[in-house]
Amino acid sequence: MSKLPTPPLRVALYARYSTDMQNPMSVDDQFREAERYAKRKGWTVAERYSDSAVSGTAARTRAGFTRLSKALSSGAFDIVLAESLDRISRDQEHLAGFYKAARYAQVELHTVTRGKVDALTLGLSSMMSAMFLEDLSQRVRRGIEGKVLAGLNGGGRIYGYRPGTDARGAPVKGKLEIVEAEAAVVRGIFRDYAAGLSPIAIANR
Repeated sequence: MSKLPTPPLRVALYARYSTDMQNPMSVDDQFREAERYAKRKGWTVAERYSDSAVSGTAARTRAGFTRLSKALSSGAFDIVLAESLDRISRDQEHLAGFYKAARYAQVELHTVTRGKVDALTLGLSSMMSAMFLEDLSQRVRRGIEGKVLAGLNGGGRIYGYRPGTDARGAPVKGKLEIVEAEAAVVRGIFRDYAAGLSPIAIANR
């Protein structure tokens, strides 16, 4: 008797772009590259999962990643394929947890850039991601400190201020102008606290 042909492996694709500043089309671009990779391997694309404008360290707020994680044990696919490991997560703990869950479900993890992921690849990638995040954090803090020391807004909406403008009324990035009505509230809070009122009493007022 001749053996029946082995059915092609089924693959779930995952794509993510990080922030609103990035091109949303990058998800489609990642899927296109992953589909080409799967085709070369003879795999069948069974599912697609994606997250848009979400950090790679925020696993809990990524709806697509959460659905993918829950589907690992469903038997719907044999492989998870992403452009690179940092698309799945930049957090060492999240990435290791996902890898462990995938192995338990007998689902392989592959990337377009590195191929099949093993423990060594995972460890090296996690280390590089941790270094990247540490360097990024330091650069961000340095940049915010420089803005604040220059009298500019370090980021975010600040009660008591509005975005500043130049002499022509055009907005100036980082410049702040006092909103007197809100500033009066802020000064009153400090005045009451200095007079001995508790934070609860001030809030009630």
